[in-house]
Amino acid sequence: MAKTIYDKIIDKGKEDAKVILADGLKKLEQLKLEQIEEAKNKQKDELKKQEALNQSKKQAALINARREAKKSEIKLKQALLKETVEEAVAKLDNLKQNELFDFVLKLVKEDDLSGKEIIYVNKKDYSKYLATFSSKKEGDLVELDKLNNALGKKFELRLSNKPKDLDGGFYIVSEKYDINHSYSALVDNFLAKLEADLNKILFSEVK
Repeated sequence: MAKTIYDKIIDKGKEDAKVILADGLKKLEQLKLEQIEEAKNKQKDELKKQEALNQSKKQAALINARREAKKSEIKLKQALLKETVEEAVAKLDNLKQNELFDFVLKLVKEDDLSGKEIIYVNKKDYSKYLATFSSKKEGDLVELDKLNNALGKKFELRLSNKPKDLDGGFYIVSEKYDINHSYSALVDNFLAKLEADLNKILFSEVK
């Protein structure tokens, strides 16, 4: 029996539907593959980020470990240096007269004094300073003529016979300022400078 026009239209529709379905299935399969690939790429990116983060943490931990090791090393050096400095300062008590003269002269030259200051020492050191820096007899304020001559014309430094509470060394007093050259102050000043240098080493060398 010959197909009617309607049968032909139905058959044509079925064929078209098959083609459309097959094409749709292909597109769906392609989409699935693309989604799977995208998921894989995302996973790779996440793994890379995690690896980078882990590497960064490892690097930070390594830097921190090196810094802590450097801190320990610096503390040990500080302790040894402090001990060495304190021993060296203690030896100042045993300086010969000419050595004491040179030591005080060097410090005073660095102070940029006006020349009218008064110097104080402890009770134990008074006689030693008087004999080393002056040709005068003991008094309330004695001119340190030997020291002044070595410093220059403008200097009229004097030594007080009022004892100062010092562990050694001397103390300079003027109307505007005081300068502490006691042994403990010398140690503190040295260690303060050392501390700044050690901190530079700590934060520049540790990488």
